[in-house]
Amino acid sequence: MDLARVAGSGLAGRVTKKDILSFIESGTQAAAPPKAAPSPVRPGPEGIVHPTVEAWPGDRVEAMSKIRKLTADHMIMSRRTSAHVTSFYEVDFSRLAVLRRAKKAEYERRGAKLTYMAFIIKVIADNLRRHPVLNASVSGDQIIYRQSVNVGIAVALEWGLIVPVIRHADELSVLGIARSVADLAERARTKRLSPDEVQHGTFTITNPGVFGSYIGAPIINQPQVAILGIGAIEKRPKVLPGRRAGRDRHSHDGHAVALVRPPDRGRGGRGPVHGGRETRSRAVPRRSGVSMARRAIEVNGERWTVFPSGSVTVYDRDEFALVFVKGTGPHRVERVVRYSPLGVRRPDLALAQLSDTQLTDLLRCSQPAATSPHARYASGGSRASS
Repeated sequence: MDLARVAGSGLAGRVTKKDILSFIESGTQAAAPPKAAPSPVRPGPEGIVHPTVEAWPGDRVEAMSKIRKLTADHMIMSRRTSAHVTSFYEVDFSRLAVLRRAKKAEYERRGAKLTYMAFIIKVIADNLRRHPVLNASVSGDQIIYRQSVNVGIAVALEWGLIVPVIRHADELSVLGIARSVADLAERARTKRLSPDEVQHGTFTITNPGVFGSYIGAPIINQPQVAILGIGAIEKRPKVLPGRRAGRDRHSHDGHAVALVRPPDRGRGGRGPVHGGRETRSRAVPRRSGVSMARRAIEVNGERWTVFPSGSVTVYDRDEFALVFVKGTGPHRVERVVRYSPLGVRRPDLALAQLSDTQLTDLLRCSQPAATSPHARYASGGSRASS
């Protein structure tokens, strides 16, 4: 049977078992068509036409694998379907590198390899829920907002590129995501993925940085509306701005990564991973004998004490941590969130301007202090006394 004569109904024109059985039942395989004369062009799916190039003496000619041909056709179709606008950001991974080193051995004991990719997927999945326009598809003049958050991870293989999908990634912990990535990547390399595991993705992440490239411009995986590309994660020297005389510039030698995000029709706002270059100064020490301002709020019958702590500088904007505390002794719970006020430089004044409703919303966005990436400067000497 010549599979080239079977019309595929699967993803990107793949031939399924049902297609083969229908072709056999039709009886059309008995009549072999006469060989056609060579054509200067080779038509592909969706009207894509590939030029034919003459082979020169001594050249080696190989047939393109099915997956490479489908990938090429799919990428050309995507460029014709969506207007690609690529944005480049550089992100400081220094604190993430510290956290990864601290947790790496623990994750290995639990049977998972902790990589930067697991953290990135977790943050992306959580923010896709907050920005549903990036977790969508365009159908004609309608936008389909996907209920599920299914993150595809591009895996480069010797025989082509494949994108296994982590289903409901927003419901998984970093540990669960790390295990899923390792499992899908291994089964992709050994060709043991099922067709269902490479379908129904709602957002894709690709990592050309593993090949050493600083940056790249990926193509959207249709019918999705955005894709995130990750460059090489490496140590880079940076000059950070200070706010006081004698501290105008600081040398910083930390891990950084270049992120690329080409949005399609509409952008969903700024998220923690792809929100721009982040630089920070050291935490401003608390002046001796001076306590930071405090607030108290009640949420669901529980009383929380709120106070600002620490300070960082991002470009010309000051940020600090808001610490939420309830209970005492062994029942003490502490959560942290980063806050950047508008037009106010002093943390105590910024806290005074926040309403109880705004503080409640910030509490809902906070993280446990033990795992929060902001806890490093939330406890950097400027924390108010308990």
